[in-house]
Amino acid sequence: VNSGYRTQAHNEAVGGSSNSAHLWGCAADIHTNRIKSPELAQVLQTLFGKQIAIGLHTNENYVHVDTLYRGNWYKEKVSNKVDTFF
Repeated sequence: VNSGYRTQAHNEAVGGSSNSAHLWGCAADIHTNRIKSPELAQVLQTLFGKQIAIGLHTNENYVHVDTLYRGNWYKEKVSNKVDTFF
């Protein structure tokens, strides 16, 4: 886990959303060297379906998960494009 709960100041410093689930301690950003982020997102989606939010950040190779919001999404940081996946 490379990010969990964030204070308002830290969230702003890292460019987090103003309504980020990290502010409530309901989110984590997960990275692993064993599998790439699309595969990790697929495993999480298989385990939890749409009961949690799964955000796939491909350029930074991590997956955002949270229990505050629902639905899966994809973000490519270079273009700041957000799409739905699965």
